[in-house]
Amino acid sequence: TLRSIYASGLIVMAAMGAASAEDGVLRVGTEGDAPQFSMADANGNVTGFDADIANGICAELKVKCKFVVQTFSSLVPSMDSDRFDVIISGLGITDERKKKIDYSIPYATTPEYFVVAKDSRLVGLKSLAEIEKALAGKTIGVVNGTTYAQFIKKYIPTADLKTYDATTQQNADLAAGRLDA
Repeated sequence: TLRSIYASGLIVMAAMGAASAEDGVLRVGTEGDAPQFSMADANGNVTGFDADIANGICAELKVKCKFVVQTFSSLVPSMDSDRFDVIISGLGITDERKKKIDYSIPYATTPEYFVVAKDSRLVGLKSLAEIEKALAGKTIGVVNGTTYAQFIKKYIPTADLKTYDATTQQNADLAAGRLDA
C-alpha cells in the first residue's frame, strides 16, 4: 500500500472570529463532500469528523457553529471574502497556502493512497515506483484544489489527469470505469 502522511490543519484568520464571536457564532468553512470527514445533507446539516472537531471548538468557545459548505477548491480563496471565520477540512499544509492563510497545529493525519477497482492490476502493487510505472498514460482523478494534482503532475507526468469538484463525482467515475485510479 502506498502510504504517505499529510496533516489536516485548522485554518484560522489572524483576527479569528472577532465579529462572529461577538454575535455568538463561529462561521466554519468546509467541503461537505468528503465522506467520513465532512458530509452535508440536502438540508445543509454537516456531519463527520471535521464537523465533530468544529462542534467541539464551538462548545469550548461557547458559540454556535454555522457551517458554510462549498467546493474544496474555493475554501482558501473564500477566506479573503469573509465568508467564514475558519476552515475545518482536510487541507494539507503547503508553503503556498501559508502565504494566504494561517494554520493551527494539525488535528489529524491520514494516509494518502490510490483508489482503484477491485479487479485492477494495480491492487497488488506495493512500491511507489511500481505504481508510478503502472499508472503512466492512465487516467487518474483528483479533487480540484487538493495537493494530489501536483503529485500526479510531478511523479506521473504522462497520466491523463481529470479533476473534479467533489469526491463523490470522482468516485462515480471510478466506479463507472472512466478512471484507472
